Amino acid sequence: IYILIIIFSIDLYCKELKPVTKSPAVTKESIKIGNIAPKFYQIATDRQFYRLRDYVCADSSEAIRKYPNTKLVILDFFNTLCLPCKDEMPVFEKYYREYKDSGLMVLLIGTDKAGADVLVPFADEYNLSMPVIVDKYEKLKKEYGVEIFPTTFIIDKKQRIVDIVAPEDNIDSNTLNTQLKN
Repeated sequence: IYILIIIFSIDLYCKELKPVTKSPAVTKESIKIGNIAPKFYQIATDRQFYRLRDYVCADSSEAIRKYPNTKLVILDFFNTLCLPCKDEMPVFEKYYREYKDSGLMVLLIGTDKAGADVLVPFADEYNLSMPVIVDKYEKLKKEYGVEIFPTTFIIDKKQRIVDIVAPEDNIDSNTLNTQLKN
């Protein structure tokens, strides 16, 4: 009887693991590849406010985007204590410098509880020239359903999630080139 219960439980568990468009790094059901990315309006370490619709916009009736040449936004959720997060910072900086004139915007989302007190020195240490958004209350982390760090979202100009990159995956320049050409 115990064996049948275990087999039945495993079968039920496997049937629930269907969505291919969802990353294991994200638990929120509405956050899937192809869906509209949640909007936000958040302060960064440079004391400027950033909002997603300044770069990408799902509804063409909204106000004209502040940066209309943006074709792709990378949102990277990280924590300064996370070693893989630290490893990817030079890569994002390289991509940002290389592709920003082609329409790429990189927004880093720092989730440290100490906020700007640790994010500013972190950005200085890694010579980051892209915005580092402060999410010390984890509002954006929850909105995007992020469970593990680093988790990266690639969002197109229509505000659709094109890819969700989990820690074990990498973003490569071929992927960025393809997306920027679309």
